[in-house]
Amino acid sequence: VFAEGASAELVVEFTGPDGVERTWSAQIVPERDDRGGIESALSVTRDVTERTRTRRALRESEERFRALVEHS
Repeated sequence: VFAEGASAELVVEFTGPDGVERTWSAQIVPERDDRGGIESALSVTRDVTERTRTRRALRESEERFRALVEHS
């Protein structure tokens, strides 16, 4: 963000102290001063674990269906 001056998304997966794997998405946006220079960054972080699990399950289901159709 600071080097390029553009917004960025960072997705991080980790296992919490409770042993549950979680996925977090951080949207990072540069904040500029009056001269256009970057003086700080604003970040909004969300827990996207359920969305990630749902997408993964859908992708796996589609793969199984495709394999079934291709081998029939």
